[in-house]
Amino acid sequence: MRHSALRKIIADTEAEIAYHESLVKKLQDKRQAARLELDSAAYPVLTLPPEITTEFFFWCLPTSYGNAEWNSIHSHEPPLLLTHVCRAWRNIAISTCALWANIELPMNLGSSAELFQAWLVRAGGSPRHLKLCELGWTIPSPAVLKTFVDFAAGIQVLELSNINLDGWKKMGRAASSWNFQSLQRLSIDFHTDRSASSVFKNTDVFTGLPLLRELSLRGASPSSISPPWHQLTKFTGKLYTRADCLNVLRLAPNLVECTFAAYRQPTVNVDGGVTHSNLQCLTFLRATSYRETASSADLLHAITLPALQSLSILDCGYEEFDDDALVAFLSRSTPPLRKFTIRQLPGTGLNITSLQSMSELVDIDIWGVRKDFVTTIFELFAFDTSFLPKLQHLALSGCNPRGSQPQVYQLLETVAPGLTARWNARHGREVAELESFRIAWDTDFGDLLEESLEPFEELLYEGLDIRLEGPEQIYVC
Repeated sequence: MRHSALRKIIADTEAEIAYHESLVKKLQDKRQAARLELDSAAYPVLTLPPEITTEFFFWCLPTSYGNAEWNSIHSHEPPLLLTHVCRAWRNIAISTCALWANIELPMNLGSSAELFQAWLVRAGGSPRHLKLCELGWTIPSPAVLKTFVDFAAGIQVLELSNINLDGWKKMGRAASSWNFQSLQRLSIDFHTDRSASSVFKNTDVFTGLPLLRELSLRGASPSSISPPWHQLTKFTGKLYTRADCLNVLRLAPNLVECTFAAYRQPTVNVDGGVTHSNLQCLTFLRATSYRETASSADLLHAITLPALQSLSILDCGYEEFDDDALVAFLSRSTPPLRKFTIRQLPGTGLNITSLQSMSELVDIDIWGVRKDFVTTIFELFAFDTSFLPKLQHLALSGCNPRGSQPQVYQLLETVAPGLTARWNARHGREVAELESFRIAWDTDFGDLLEESLEPFEELLYEGLDIRLEGPEQIYVC
């Protein structure tokens, strides 16, 4: 090819390059202008005052992890998620210490120590609620334990979940350097069966806790640790023997609220019952684990509680419930009982005598009510003002298990006259005014006849807070 032709190709190519470069320059200028306009734009959400944005952030936090409220260390969950949206939100999130007050730290995270430390630094002076989980499978690393020690003084609520024996011993060796001067609530869940619970003994752990008021233990006896028992006002013990429960009542004379889930273990001697003068609220749970099931209400044989105001017996089966023991307990304690809750399994033998022994009751909530029991209650309401004269709130659930619509009509016919009589008696001085009534059955039966519901709707109109319902359908409210 001739030189002149080559020079023309070069000239044409350079001209084309210059043209395209000018197009690229125009596109770059257009992009830059758009960026400048975008950067200067005021997004409505970013014009909110920081305190309003902070309030939104609080509503983004997880509301429940198990039995408590915790924040988990995951970038796809708040509060960490809030730090990845924009610079403004990141600054607000990091500077709001209360967002970082709660933390759940799985021990199986490879970088737990760094995350742990960064999180606690962001919490600043806020009350810190800390949950360490998966301790049954991974022993805390020295770095995690060091961070734990460094920030121990600011922790108010501590939950140790699924601790195995090695992890417990390792924590015990580091206990001398711990300073939980702010700790108010402590929960420890041991990963073990009851036959091995006796080895979880480390009396050096969690001593010297000047502000501790609430303690929860699962899977071990009270001898596992030596907290300041005399300071405790609330205790929860799960998978305990009856003897352990009684021991807690002896060790902690200032308890006001207590929850037990314990096995019967008839071979354990619980003679020489316990009198506790300060306990006001007692809850019995049904212990179910390791192929054993039992109701903690069996403890009623061995305790006297003259200050008791609230008694809850939950998930109690027939074989585990002794109505005579309840009556004897009430007679022995003569407590000012104001609230009684019992969740009965089918066939449980709660008798009317028990309620007649609780004349100070203000609030009753009974699950799994037998038909004859309901009949007796409302017959007494109709004719005997000395029966539960201070009652203000009554709830009955499971009144018609696996029943039929005719049985529901029969139930309503039984309830209406007695309920109306007690409501009308409010004008006298012999009984308190009934404020709320709830009755629920286990099956929905479609629409019920208006004449069956009319007495209850009239009470609702007159001011009684009343609710009749099935699992999905509400008939009166």
